[in-house]
Amino acid sequence: NMYCMSTSENDPKSMMRVMGPSCGHVQTLLAACGAIATVCGGHAPPSTHASTPLHSQAVVDRQTVVPNLKMALHHVTASLSNEPPGFCALAETLDTWSKSDGCNSAPQFLSAFCKDHIVVSGGSLSLIVDNHTCNQPSFPQCGPTTHPFGGANIAGPSVYYGNISTVMKPAAGHSVTTGLVAYNGPSFGLGFNGADLTKVGLAVGNGHYNVALPFNAGKGFHRYDMIWGNGTAELYVDGIQMSMTPPLKPSDVPTTPMNLMIDTYACGASWCGAQLDCATECPTATAITYVAYTPAGTAEVPCTNPPPPPAFCDSGAQLAVAWTPLDECHKPPNNGTDRSSLAYMPDHVIITPGGEIELTASDNITEDSRGHWYCSKVFGISQGAGLVTGASLIHYGSVSVMLKTAGAGATTSIQLGDLNATGVGMTVEAVGTAPHTVKLQVNAVVATATLAFDPSMATHNYTVVWTPDNITFQIDGHVVHTVVEGVPQGALAISVSAVPTTVNGCAIATLTSVAYTPTATTPIECGVGWPIE
Repeated sequence: NMYCMSTSENDPKSMMRVMGPSCGHVQTLLAACGAIATVCGGHAPPSTHASTPLHSQAVVDRQTVVPNLKMALHHVTASLSNEPPGFCALAETLDTWSKSDGCNSAPQFLSAFCKDHIVVSGGSLSLIVDNHTCNQPSFPQCGPTTHPFGGANIAGPSVYYGNISTVMKPAAGHSVTTGLVAYNGPSFGLGFNGADLTKVGLAVGNGHYNVALPFNAGKGFHRYDMIWGNGTAELYVDGIQMSMTPPLKPSDVPTTPMNLMIDTYACGASWCGAQLDCATECPTATAITYVAYTPAGTAEVPCTNPPPPPAFCDSGAQLAVAWTPLDECHKPPNNGTDRSSLAYMPDHVIITPGGEIELTASDNITEDSRGHWYCSKVFGISQGAGLVTGASLIHYGSVSVMLKTAGAGATTSIQLGDLNATGVGMTVEAVGTAPHTVKLQVNAVVATATLAFDPSMATHNYTVVWTPDNITFQIDGHVVHTVVEGVPQGALAISVSAVPTTVNGCAIATLTSVAYTPTATTPIECGVGWPIE
């Protein structure tokens, strides 16, 4: 498989303007072939209360390695002194691996790679395939005409001689392909076809080997160990060595370090068989509890989750530095009549002299300093919105947002994650007259609460309290709703936005501060005027 995709990034320093002319838009195209994964550093997702896998102990426990597997590892010798370090990544660490946008070429790849198709739940990382492809404004070649399905791809660290192990359950479904492969031109790893999960393919260099399994891999979690040596390759499943057909050719075995990649997608190539039928087979998902690499001659690295995100309180100067405007077009699917047809524009995000962020929702699509449209009106886009994203992830604990919402003709939203997949949100639509309401959302489930005030007239405190078992919404310290079903388990990004809802309107939301306090930690004091409870 050709694991090569591209992604666009915006220089945040070029987009935030401080009461002045719009800065230029810097766009960089990055080739991601063989790219080593980026890890979130100080903003990595935290551990959970029960992220240790709870499946069959004989399968999952990495400390109980069978004698045959120990013997196989004993005979593998590395030839590099600078071989990659070992690791063991549980679900929440896997969620920090590099997540792909874009797509690979059809017809082999019929799925666009969507970050919102990657979800942490119940101690596993799920890579989802369905017929809800994601918005790809930077990659028009990845649209639903050629890529009608959604899928997922993540890239991890480099590996070499030793043991690449995982506990996983691959996705079922016709033509659904799941790969866990070290790749750098040649490859080394597993490939499943969801139409028949009683067998698995083992890619070794440019060779392909078939392995019959004693079970249906899609029915439960199993441990897979790929032993990679100098001229040798072996596969163990639940501690039992598997036979490969045809016999291994030592010349096929790769001889250089390669980077791990995991993907799940709908395949349209002839060798993938009948195409996925989403009417009966979607959604489907690959679930992974951990991926580990043990270099030859070394001890296994214990499985640990990354540290929790740090507490913070962003106000004043911190807002200008830590919060990044979104610069993105949402093209209309129906000649501009769909309300999702928006231009998220950096010049709709303004830092006031008092250190607050103003988010503008309007019908104004402005030109940048070079005379180019952010989003062309020929696509039917005529409305502009302001959205900023925080630098830190949010997880268990409480996040409080001091906010004056936009007035009539706009909605103001506080969002954790993606509400179309896994997310938490509070959305206020000011209608000019009472009663004023707020939508409270966890994933796709929405509840509504009535406000006793006009939220666009003054600043109020909107708080989400998040535990492993429930989500509680508070406004000015009063509980307005609690959710216990479908509570997200992995860390989520936070954003605040103002979006127009009527034609010929203009409204401004004012963001004063955002504070996050992880569970069992002390709040960090914000700027002057921030109440510490």
